Amino acid sequence: MKVLVSNYRYFVSGGPERYMFSLKQMLENNGHQFIPFSVAYTRNEATDYQKYFMDPPGDPSKVYFRELNLSLTEKIKFALNVIYSFKATSRLNRLFKDTRPDIMQTLQIHTFLSYSIIDAAKKYGLPIVSRMSNYQLMCPAEHFLRDQQVCEECKKSLCNAIRYKCIQNSAAGSAIKAAALKLHRMKKTFDKVDRFIVPSKFLRSKMIEYGFPAEKIVYLPSFINTNDFTPEYSSDGYIAYSGRIAAEKGVRTMIDGFAKTKSKPKLYIIGNNTDPEGMRIRQYVQEKDISNVEFLGYQPISSLKEILKKALFTLCPSQWYENTPMSIYESFALGKPVIGANIGSIPEQIVEGKTGLLFKPNDSNDLSEKINYLIDRPKLIRKMGREARNVVERFHSPEVHYNQLMQLYEQLI
Repeated sequence: MKVLVSNYRYFVSGGPERYMFSLKQMLENNGHQFIPFSVAYTRNEATDYQKYFMDPPGDPSKVYFRELNLSLTEKIKFALNVIYSFKATSRLNRLFKDTRPDIMQTLQIHTFLSYSIIDAAKKYGLPIVSRMSNYQLMCPAEHFLRDQQVCEECKKSLCNAIRYKCIQNSAAGSAIKAAALKLHRMKKTFDKVDRFIVPSKFLRSKMIEYGFPAEKIVYLPSFINTNDFTPEYSSDGYIAYSGRIAAEKGVRTMIDGFAKTKSKPKLYIIGNNTDPEGMRIRQYVQEKDISNVEFLGYQPISSLKEILKKALFTLCPSQWYENTPMSIYESFALGKPVIGANIGSIPEQIVEGKTGLLFKPNDSNDLSEKINYLIDRPKLIRKMGREARNVVERFHSPEVHYNQLMQLYEQLI
């Protein structure tokens, strides 16, 4: 089977890309052909299909829009491409003709590739599967978050995204994203998607609430190859967080809660801390004079595993509708329980009292109590860690995911 997978980055920068490369390995190991379609960044993994990729909007070494130094003309061109990209459909048509795929799966396409590629695939006659890793089809900002609080005002009108400047605090940027979503709703672009894959029941319920047909939304949990993770049930006494250092991730709540713990263990924060939000968080820790928090920066997966496997447990303090963060499954695979916020899909992942604990989102006092509770119970930590490992081995293996995905592909083809 030839599977074309479209995502706007072809290097690991977050959960969608980690899923994409795991999917690539899984398909190729089972004799299928993986055909990528992306944007031609210099950070991309090597591939023979790079010649079909979209040109980036500016310097190919710059990935994020805030890094680009675009002229007014280039900004207008970029905005129009976000709404509808004729160049992306043209490049994709060339790729279709040269490779003749059997099915297309989309991941993150809404910015530099645009939803226009759904039109192109359907005109070519391909079945289309869209895996949703966030709330992009319902919220222009993708995460139902405003001023660090859950917000669903765009259910009433997409104009609220412009009103509140939800995209990078910019009315113009917000208008572009809102216009793209409005246009494709009017064109019924999303009706052309044959199935939406969602990794959480919470996301499925949200999509149904917003009017997407239930019969098109397939719940397929994320997978993790536990053979790549060696669990360890002892520790060096510290606690860890790994992920983006961003407002919606609840990092400040985590730091406030950690500062109130009784025994003052060390907290290692793993993730890029050189962007504006990361620098603000580091400054906040300095101003509060919290000496037991240490920023380790971005770590490659090999180093990340070694750090996490020596932790007591890990934290997932998100204050947005988190959608099955892989950091939880990675912790479980390493035999570590997780204390997570009781929001979004996190309660689906963490079985309260068995694989970790839940705390009230944005409540540093409740988080501190849960941290203290586990620290005082080292035997319970080890018991939870073993159960967490058992959960991912049984329910989140590549084999389980592959078999269900193949059934869906074959049904649609």
